[in-house]
Amino acid sequence: MRQADYNLSPSQFVDVSDKVVHRAIAHILTDLAVARQEREWADKDLAEVLANLTF
Repeated sequence: MRQADYNLSPSQFVDVSDKVVHRAIAHILTDLAVARQEREWADKDLAEVLANLTF
């Protein structure tokens, strides 16, 4: 820490720049629709498995 004059401030060691990459809303909505459909398929498959189990 001698190089930083013994300064332990987080800004000395952590990049705090605003390098945020934003995605287009259309792409986000498409991804959400795909995820929703995959979740619905998984829920249907799980319901079928649970219906076949005899407890």
